[in-house]
Amino acid sequence: MKINLPELVPATFIRRLHRFGALVHLEGEDVLAHLANPGRMRELLLPGVRVWVEKLRGKKCRCRLWLVEKDRRLVCINSLAANRLAKALLSQGYWPDPHGPFPNGMYKEIHSEARMGNSRFDFLLNGDNGECVIETKSVTLVEHRVALFPDAPTSRGARHLLELARLKSLGLRFVVLFIVQRDDAVLLCPNRPMDPVFADAMVQAVKAGVEAYALTCRVMPTALEIIREIPVGLG
Repeated sequence: MKINLPELVPATFIRRLHRFGALVHLEGEDVLAHLANPGRMRELLLPGVRVWVEKLRGKKCRCRLWLVEKDRRLVCINSLAANRLAKALLSQGYWPDPHGPFPNGMYKEIHSEARMGNSRFDFLLNGDNGECVIETKSVTLVEHRVALFPDAPTSRGARHLLELARLKSLGLRFVVLFIVQRDDAVLLCPNRPMDPVFADAMVQAVKAGVEAYALTCRVMPTALEIIREIPVGLG
């Protein structure tokens, strides 16, 4: 399963300006780039690294950052790509369930940005087998082949997991799906040193019956492709 990326061109990263903006050197000019990722990504966004950007017209930002090169591999740093991949998977009837994928037609309706309880979640699936709520997380940090989430404290992420745990008592199916937007991870774990509150929330959610899955991606200048499922640890 893969999604095509917009036409990208290479540029050189200069520095981050604020949460959603950076300065890059593109075609002989230093220009403002949109960064669709609130994470810190300090190990990736280093001055002088090669990045791949989508040119924008008629906007304050001249381009949008999509990929960065790290140790001779590409990492997708656009967090919106995770939702696009998840929606493509669900539309094809696929799911990384160890008991087998969702059969085509199990969930006949896919709703994005669904509100339930006190939160809004990425997807709500409806079908003959009931409902399934899915929250996706974009992951870019990998250390010693372990994917870690988050790379910056996220009160919103912890709140979502606790809400999933609370709502599990309704008898619905709840899933958190981590999309690791690179190909070098063999395990995913919560990043406890960075955000112990999120790590505790993830443990609580899984104990309550929330399912957790992680998928890695092959990142290319033209596409982002799911390549395998990796285990999820709670340590």
